[in-house]
Formats: sequence, structure tokens, C-alpha cells
Amino acid sequence: MKQWIPSLLILIALGIIVWWSVGIRSSFATSKQSVFSRDQGVSSFDHFQEISSVTANSDPLLSKFTNTSLAAPASNIPTRGILHTSERGGTPAHASVKVGQKDFTLIPNEIGMFPRVLVPANGKIQIEVAYPEGTPEDPLVIQAEDGGLLDNGSVVKHEKLNQQKMVLFEFETKQEEGIYRVTLRKGTDEKRLDFWVGDEPKLQKGS
Repeated sequence: MKQWIPSLLILIALGIIVWWSVGIRSSFATSKQSVFSRDQGVSSFDHFQEISSVTANSDPLLSKFTNTSLAAPASNIPTRGILHTSERGGTPAHASVKVGQKDFTLIPNEIGMFPRVLVPANGKIQIEVAYPEGTPEDPLVIQAEDGGLLDNGSVVKHEKLNQQKMVLFEFETKQEEGIYRVTLRKGTDEKRLDFWVGDEPKLQKGS
């Protein structure tokens, strides 16, 4: 029996050595896998940053969510320029108005409204409206919006631009004081003359 003891001890020692070796190897493999996973994660993050940068460059609206360095300074942000009257108010036009001995040259604002002109009651007004970019024979519809009469005895008149790309007509106010508007419609474009009989009302100041 005693002769087996050394052999048994040797087997136990070998078993301990094998167990220890396997444990070390397993631990090393786990550590290596962990390092690999971490490196792979860093690589993926770098790849995400690269994709984000490309996305931000292609869509400026996303730049502030991906890379703040892509945001343009406020001073470099383009602003919309102020449009000229002809661009905002439709077809360019200007009017010549004669009231008695007074002549007025009027330019419409951005919504096609000509400046107001004070006129007498029962006054006859000679009006010329020019459309520089129009074409002779372009049709127009002229309409008195608030009373008064056009030179055809009606509140509506159909006209065409002459060879000078102008339309000429007369308008007569009534006795009543107040506003008298005359609208000219040329296609989808609309211009409006604004006349006032009597003293123009003053704006009341707030208390």
C-alpha cells in the first residue's frame, strides 16, 4: 500500500498543475476577449463619428446634434434680402393723377396700393396708369369700389393697354365725404387707387 503513495501524490500534483494552467489560460482568453470588445467598441464609435460628420455636412440642420464645430457662425448665416416693390407688389406700374390744376405721380407699395390723394366732392379726376412690363392690348378691368362713377357712367369698365402700355380714364367722386377706391385688375395682378373727399381723419392718440 505504501508503494502507491508516491504515485498518488505525483498524480495529485499533476492534477493541480493542469487545473492551474487551465484556469490561467481561461482567464487570459477572457481578458483578451474583453480587450478586443473594448477596441471594437472604440472603432465602432469612431465609425459613428465619421458617419455623423458626413451626415452633418450633407444636412446642416443635423450638425448641432452631431458635431458642434460644424455649426456656422451667426454672422455667416445668409439673410433674405429685401425685395423691390416690383417683386413684392406684382406687375410694376405707376400712375399719373390730375385733380384740377394739381398733378400727382404715384408709385404703389408692396401690396399694390397707391398713395392716398385728397380730392374735392363731385370732382373729376384724370388718371393714367402705366405698366412698363405690359404688352399693348393687355386687358384690364377697372372698378369703383366705394361709389363714384367711371367715364362710361358705370362702376365697372373693361379696357386694354394702348401702344404706350398705358390705360387712360376718368373718375368722378360724389358729394359724400370719405374714401373712394378704384381697383385695376390685370390678370392676377391688382392695383388700387385711393381717393379721399373731405378732411382726412386724424389718428387719435392713446390716453
